[in-house]
Amino acid sequence: MIKANMLILDVLKSMILYNFGGVMVHRSYTLERSFKELHRVMDSYMGFEGHNWPGIAPGLIAARPKHQAMEEWLNFILAYYGYRADVYGTKDIMPMPYFRQDIVSTSGPRGLTFAVHNNLNKWGNNDAIFKVSMLSLNISHGAYQQQMRLGEIIDDNPAEEVLTIGGNEKVFERFGFYRFEREYGFRLKTGEWNMPKIMTWKLENGKEEGQYWVIDLNDRNDILSPNYVTKDTIQYYRKKYAGRPLVQSMLFDQWFPEYFKTYEGRYADRLFDKEQEPNAE
Repeated sequence: MIKANMLILDVLKSMILYNFGGVMVHRSYTLERSFKELHRVMDSYMGFEGHNWPGIAPGLIAARPKHQAMEEWLNFILAYYGYRADVYGTKDIMPMPYFRQDIVSTSGPRGLTFAVHNNLNKWGNNDAIFKVSMLSLNISHGAYQQQMRLGEIIDDNPAEEVLTIGGNEKVFERFGFYRFEREYGFRLKTGEWNMPKIMTWKLENGKEEGQYWVIDLNDRNDILSPNYVTKDTIQYYRKKYAGRPLVQSMLFDQWFPEYFKTYEGRYADRLFDKEQEPNAE
């Protein structure tokens, strides 16, 4: 998988947590209270991040060894990347190929959310998904405040939550929070290191659109292969993804045709040129 240049961080996280258990903590996490009590009574715990993000926050994930949710998360990602039979229908809900930035957000948080909810408090496990202000976001964070204003999350007692454990109620106070701004966030650390700096292209109306690498992690020879499309080969590439109507519609009926209204050559040409600039990151 590493030789195929796939984004392996989510695979490694789920694989390590499944086989060894433990706590995966975001590098920018601010810890305020120990997780010792949660280790003692929980088989897994993590936090919700609100409806502006696809489910469970990726900043902190904890599970005992061999937890069923971690195994399913691993299998889900491997199916999405084409290394396992796709019994989940991952590509029906998460396009592949797709923009590199979006793949980072799908295989991790969305796959994790699916796996956790599919196994929540089953198999004799005692699992917890804490509310946003307990171990995900600081209550001063813009995303938290915005969701509170819009009524997307309800938090009557910020930074405090009551769990029933063994028939007894236990009051927990906030354990910590993490930052996910671009200079700290996992989005930057799980993909952008091996890709050129984001650039833009002009539409027919003069407005600008971001130009992103399109990644096909199922292509064992070259994960950048969709970017070699030209105005004359759109239909050829479109047929390559027969059976994936979401990909065909978004990329080959909309994105690439719009690009070639104003540009010639391969879609990849400007991206490669940008990568080769002396000051390109």
